[in-house]
Amino acid sequence: MSRILLLTTMYPSPNRPGTDVCHYFARGWKKMGHDVIVVHMRSCFPMVYQKLANLIPRITQKYFGAYLSDMSNHQVVRYEMDGVRVIGLPLVKIIPHSNATRRCLKATREFIIGELGQSGWVPDAIVGHFSSPQLELIPKLKAWYPEAKTTLVLHSTDTPGQIKRNHPFGCKHLLSSFDSIGYRSVKIRDQFAAVFGNDYHFFHCYSGLPSDFYSDGVKRHFEDGPVHSFLYVGQFIRRKYPKELMSALCTVYGTSPFHLTYVGKKDVMYDDLAAYANERGIAGKVCFTGKLNRSEIIDYYDDAACFAMISRDETFGLVYLEAMSRGCLVIASRKEGMDGLIVDGKNGFLCAAGDAAELSEVIKRINAMSGEEKTRISNAAVSTALRMTDEAAAKDYYFHIFNN
Repeated sequence: MSRILLLTTMYPSPNRPGTDVCHYFARGWKKMGHDVIVVHMRSCFPMVYQKLANLIPRITQKYFGAYLSDMSNHQVVRYEMDGVRVIGLPLVKIIPHSNATRRCLKATREFIIGELGQSGWVPDAIVGHFSSPQLELIPKLKAWYPEAKTTLVLHSTDTPGQIKRNHPFGCKHLLSSFDSIGYRSVKIRDQFAAVFGNDYHFFHCYSGLPSDFYSDGVKRHFEDGPVHSFLYVGQFIRRKYPKELMSALCTVYGTSPFHLTYVGKKDVMYDDLAAYANERGIAGKVCFTGKLNRSEIIDYYDDAACFAMISRDETFGLVYLEAMSRGCLVIASRKEGMDGLIVDGKNGFLCAAGDAAELSEVIKRINAMSGEEKTRISNAAVSTALRMTDEAAAKDYYFHIFNN
């Protein structure tokens, strides 16, 4: 049994739903029999920010991404998820998206050491997701736990420029102190290596699927002719281009029938999307379900012939993999997180991020295919996805942590 300490700035909690990506890894390691503690360092701000945010909640959420009910909560929160112990630790900041101060990082380090020391818990590995503040914090913890393996996993927000800005002095020295560097997409690794070089133990930190998505042996059959049912699952934010999908479908189908379902929380761009559907005269062809949990979305994948989301700055989009596992014809962005996993025309399709005109051409290309061709691509998508389970992802990740 290994003891793994996972540090991250994004993790689901009672007051901040957050992304589940890090939890899936932690849960997987727990199922493997390892002892896992997660420290979720959440950004917090002075109380005056809370009062201002309550006056302009939509603007605050759009530009600062803060959970309004929790942005001034400076309390340490302890809870458990699927047997994984989680400590919610506040990182107090004055400016949103700024770095934690050295004083704050010192206090954080001392808190973690003290918390673990109370039970004599010594980590065998210290794993960090996102470079800030993990790039600076983990080497400081390594000095206290010299035998621990150290890993840093880069996400789309961890651009080389941002890393340099956050750590103008000694960022290469800090990076060299890690035993391994994980990346969530090939694009992220290439950008990183172009600036910092290849002299690191790199590994692809991909996500996996839960058993719900592959337990019933999905096998689709497509007919000749156009497909008519489309699905989008994700946030309604500009870099994911939800409006461009609607525009492309209008271009392809005109007054012909089609149906588009949006699954996601009705915030930020929701009003804009609903107004655009009315403006184009397709409100009856567009459905907004609101946010659904993972198991509820399966029926929507099964009802859709095509899943499309042409995001920019996408890392490893788990929703694409979910759609592939259910046999959808998946359209993702070229040179983004799924490029490489999805091979155009083999197990899915690729399109330039945010390009509605190219997206319409991709859809026309799909519609021109025979039923046999579409079925072949669907089956290939299922085969690709089924090799990438939660269990396989956790085991692969664990291997790279301890074998470098």
